[in-house]
Amino acid sequence: GGRGMCLYHPCLGFRVVLGYRVGRFARRPGGRGVQGGRENDQRAIFLGCNTNRGRTIALLVAGVAAGLSGVVYGLLNRFVNTDLLSMQTTYNAMLYSLIGGTGTLFGSVIGSTVVIVFQDLLLNLRSVHFIFERWLLFFGALYIVVIMFMPQGIMGFYNNWKNKRMLQRMKKAATGEGQSSGEA
Repeated sequence: GGRGMCLYHPCLGFRVVLGYRVGRFARRPGGRGVQGGRENDQRAIFLGCNTNRGRTIALLVAGVAAGLSGVVYGLLNRFVNTDLLSMQTTYNAMLYSLIGGTGTLFGSVIGSTVVIVFQDLLLNLRSVHFIFERWLLFFGALYIVVIMFMPQGIMGFYNNWKNKRMLQRMKKAATGEGQSSGEA
């Protein structure tokens, strides 16, 4: 426990810096071009974006981020097992992104947190009732519920909710200004 706690803050710092740098890349014109190419490739090309170059750069940035993250993971655990190369690890990463929200930088963090907390809760409930021995059924139900009711993931749902609230406030402000100017 001592080594893990000793490296917690450097790992957290690394995650924050990496998130900041990748976020800056995504907000730059090249990153916006990659996002535009993802949404509508023909329109991005028409607007003058070299989508193939953007995708290559995005792949390079993702590879560097993954490589550096792997180094930090190895330093934290002092060992890297071949289990990390299994399909289960790939499936978990994909499901974390689906739950948290694809296309968002923070979505995978939210998704992995929700999945790990839910999994831990279900595993701890096995001693309460025998039905929780089949915890994977509940886990599957979580995925189905999220995909059915929040197809953009948790972050997409949050962003849609936030945008709707902002539109409602803008409408209230516009109608409130219209009424006050009509009264004067």
